[in-house]
Amino acid sequence: MSEARATIAENSPQKPEGGKLPPNSKMDPNQLEFVVYKGMMMPQLSEPIEVHVPKVKNFQLRDSDVLLCSYPKSGTHWLWRVLDMLVRGSAEYSDRFPDNAMLDLMLTEIIDKVESPRVLISHFPADLLPEQLKDGGVKVVHVYRNPKAVMASLFFQMQATGKMPDLTFQKLEAMIFSEKAPTKNQFYYWDTVTEYEKHNPQVNIFHIAYEDMKKDTAGSIKKIAEHLGVKASDELCSEIAEAVNFNKQKQQEEKLGGDLQKSLKFYRKGEVADWKNHLTVAQSERFDQVLKERAATCPFSRRYCPAE
Repeated sequence: MSEARATIAENSPQKPEGGKLPPNSKMDPNQLEFVVYKGMMMPQLSEPIEVHVPKVKNFQLRDSDVLLCSYPKSGTHWLWRVLDMLVRGSAEYSDRFPDNAMLDLMLTEIIDKVESPRVLISHFPADLLPEQLKDGGVKVVHVYRNPKAVMASLFFQMQATGKMPDLTFQKLEAMIFSEKAPTKNQFYYWDTVTEYEKHNPQVNIFHIAYEDMKKDTAGSIKKIAEHLGVKASDELCSEIAEAVNFNKQKQQEEKLGGDLQKSLKFYRKGEVADWKNHLTVAQSERFDQVLKERAATCPFSRRYCPAE
């Protein structure tokens, strides 16, 4: 057993009864819809959102769990695979798939059958996360990304999947600034993270920017390993960085995810500044204005606030 695996295993329970996931644990993207919940546009898949949210809130976590939090299109699948490799102590791809651990969409009864160590995912605003997080025993990783890049990535995914065939950049921009995007918008999501951390300092959250991960992937993986408390050599961190190279990961994930992965179009370019090829100057300046307005109270807005 590797050092990383051994460290996690010390606090891991036995395999949950049932072991392997049941056949119905695959998400069906054709059933995905968006509904309004408490003034927010939220994804609904496995059951009514008003039933699902309280079940997530009361979901029983394990001490060995890792929770990955992010706003959609912030590098979630990329970082999930990094975390899965770190907790297993191997740069080899496991047959696990991130959607099986998506608290927002998957039935909690199915997630409960995932073997430890689990890397769970949520795009939920922080105040809707499992209440048990406040006990402070579960490590949390929050990845965030330039809102301009998020908008471009979200647009092309929605366009490619055919979910909103009439969508334009102008319409998506209007949705974002009128708080009619997923969970209102990315700025609201950031506000919930900021407030949650302020009022719950015992929750162990590690924040990392998508752009910093791209700039120094191996170094970022090393820092994440230290946060998780797993022993990961420089060699292992470099091997993981190479394994999750964008083109390699896209190819591997499409093999593992099959039709689901291909239909949801999670991977496009994985670049930092491709948004510059798509947003107009006026659109970029509107984002800059909001970032400036929020910089004083939100560290994530401050990270992308343009220099004076």
